[in-house]
Amino acid sequence: MNTESTSVYSFDRDVVFKATDSSGTVLKQWTVSISFVNNTGTKIASGTYVLTDVPADTANLSSKTAWSLRTKEAVIFGTDMQAVVDFTILGGDLNNSNSVNILDFLSFRLTG
Repeated sequence: MNTESTSVYSFDRDVVFKATDSSGTVLKQWTVSISFVNNTGTKIASGTYVLTDVPADTANLSSKTAWSLRTKEAVIFGTDMQAVVDFTILGGDLNNSNSVNILDFLSFRLTG
C-alpha cells in the first residue's frame, strides 16, 4: 500500500488474498491482518507476509483491502515450489466496485 508521508507511522490492514488457476477459478482465499510501516526515506508504507498452503496449480494471486482496488499478479513457482509476489495496493475504491470513479467521490463527499 503506497501512502506518501515523511511522518513515521504504522497501521494494520486486513488483506484478502485469492489464489486462482489459469481459468480464473478461485482455489483458495486468505484474510490476513498485515502491519504496514512507513519508510520516511521512500515515503511509502509497506508490509510483508508469507502465505502458506498455496495450491500447486495457482497461476495468479490477487490482493485487496477495504477501500482499495484488487490487484492481480502472476505466480511462478521455483523448483522449491516457492514464489515471491509483490503488490502495490491502490486506494480509492470506497464503494467496493473495484474501480475508482465519481461514485467513490460521491460516497466520500457524503460521509465527509
